[in-house]
Amino acid sequence: MRPLTKPVLQLLVTVMLSLFLSNCDKEKCTRTYTIYEPVYNTLTQVRANMKSNPAQALKNPGKIYMYGNYIFLNESNEGIHIIDNTQPSAPKNIAFIKIPGNIDLAVKGNILFADSYSDLVAFDISNPLTVVAKKFVNNAFPYRNAYYSYYGPTPTTNPDSVKVVVGWKTHDTTVACTNNGPVYNDLYTMASASAGGFSTQKAASGGQGGSMARFTLMNNYMYTVSNRELFSFDISTPEDPKFINKLVVDNQNIETIYPFKNKLFIGSTAGMYIYDVSTPGTPVKRWK
Repeated sequence: MRPLTKPVLQLLVTVMLSLFLSNCDKEKCTRTYTIYEPVYNTLTQVRANMKSNPAQALKNPGKIYMYGNYIFLNESNEGIHIIDNTQPSAPKNIAFIKIPGNIDLAVKGNILFADSYSDLVAFDISNPLTVVAKKFVNNAFPYRNAYYSYYGPTPTTNPDSVKVVVGWKTHDTTVACTNNGPVYNDLYTMASASAGGFSTQKAASGGQGGSMARFTLMNNYMYTVSNRELFSFDISTPEDPKFINKLVVDNQNIETIYPFKNKLFIGSTAGMYIYDVSTPGTPVKRWK
């Protein structure tokens, strides 16, 4: 076989390079992203499901409360497990109350108080298998406002108008690279144009559970704390809680509240605050 001459080799290399570069021109840089689109229900629909539902597995438990032969156990930001503790050696997980944004709870008589983001909810737990919501106090805890913040210059508290994210739809989207660089802006522009908004990832859970109590009951009043404020509610009629007042404790990080006699002990990262509630519903600062 005769060896290739130099001119032939040069021609062959030229043809190969031409084909290679031609293919490179045809191949466009693309990237694929997963888009998370929220699924909404009205707040009225969400509230209708705040009742006894089938039991769910414990995943991220927080605050615990005993009531007769039952245990009410918070599932951080999702709701409350109901556990039959008739036989302490063999407790049974029997039901789950779906309460978005729930981190704390308290019980007075047959009424369970729970937060749902910024709302306060009073539940009748006379029969733990048929728990029923009796009253919703809209935006009782404005520092946790998640329902009423984003509805224009005049936010509404009408539960038929407020939309709540109850799930996520996902789909993959392939977009062309911009100058072979990041395509985030292109993706943002495209996704923002779709109805219902978007998120590049699921919303992170916020709030906290555990032994740090933010609700406490005393003398027909419920006292709750935010990171800096103390709220008072009249629960003399437990199924009809009424907001009374709030006051600023300090600009520090409040962590927990505990009642003793006629005093409220409020723990923070800066120390202990003591409030006198000899006049129920009217806390007065005494010591720090």
